[in-house]
Amino acid sequence: MNRSVYTLGGLLFVALVLSYLSWTQKPDVSAEGKVRLVDISSDTLERFVWATPEERVEVSALEDAHGDWLRVAVERLPARKKPLATNEEDIAAEPGEEGEGGHDESDPGPDQEPGDERETTGEGGSSSVGNGKVGSEAKVIFTGGPQARRLVDAIAPLLATRSLENVGDDRLEAMGFEGSETSMKIVGRGRTHVFEVGGMTHGDGYRYIRRPEGRDVYLVQAGPLRTLEHGARRLMQRELLDLRRPDIEKVTVRSADGRIVTMVHRAREGESRRSYFANQEEPDRPMQQYDNWIGSLLSLRATSYLEEDRAPSILEPVAQLAFETEEASQPIGVDLLRGVDEQGEEQWFARTDHTRSLVSLQKSAAEALMGDLDAIF
Repeated sequence: MNRSVYTLGGLLFVALVLSYLSWTQKPDVSAEGKVRLVDISSDTLERFVWATPEERVEVSALEDAHGDWLRVAVERLPARKKPLATNEEDIAAEPGEEGEGGHDESDPGPDQEPGDERETTGEGGSSSVGNGKVGSEAKVIFTGGPQARRLVDAIAPLLATRSLENVGDDRLEAMGFEGSETSMKIVGRGRTHVFEVGGMTHGDGYRYIRRPEGRDVYLVQAGPLRTLEHGARRLMQRELLDLRRPDIEKVTVRSADGRIVTMVHRAREGESRRSYFANQEEPDRPMQQYDNWIGSLLSLRATSYLEEDRAPSILEPVAQLAFETEEASQPIGVDLLRGVDEQGEEQWFARTDHTRSLVSLQKSAAEALMGDLDAIF
């Protein structure tokens, strides 16, 4: 009996010592002379959270049948809501935290459809979910695009250009930590890393960060973090396809009324000019209308993401496309649809594996594309 108690006590003591050393150990210095704050690669990152009193941006790394992808959730926070845990006890008490096998019950699973983000004017303005009214919903969810990928690459691993040890209270205040409610959290490899975020350095090239309540301060590149200030606009995947014109070998278009055309992509022999698209039945005859139509399709951009239960009540298919490439083992599908919004106005939508959700399209560009649909048959 006593031996068991002593054994368990000894194991508990060792575990506490190792936990303390892990929490307080000095960061590693990389080969480039930078301080390695978080030893998580972009491949092992699970989640990144940026929180301010006004907004919370969460980027989750997921995988499905179509490959790896990033889901971005942008949530407007109620006034004075605490953005994130800032000490070890809060981290342990925070419900659903990942790290020691926990699961966030409020975190949508990888199979959940991304939400909607509607834009107004200019580059997009504010965003909302479902009905497209600015500010009408508190949370939007969408697939992350190139900016989201660059953000993940920048913070995993998290490297600091410089470290300042045992900074005094006056300097901490000057660095923007006094009263700061901005924080970031990086989750991966079974651990959760939390940092308080201070102000910018002179010249705005770097941002001050520190461990919760810590006196060691680190300078990290401000550029990647600056993209989070307008996360809903900058992080969204807007391209319908991860595809470029040279990648395409064949495209089959099927209209809603049953017409079918197959276009083949051919190189011009003995010429330096660009390739061309032709009808499969006449592969040596370039068809300019095919080139124009495919170019317009590839330039279409998503303006918002819609959950299926928020799709327009009237939503009808217009055309289905199947792209064949040398790399893809199966055709890459695109569904083009037409719908009517709550005001009775015609809107255009698409669904692709790349966006992983129903998305609304730029209206003028989509109308022009659909108007030219008959010309390719």
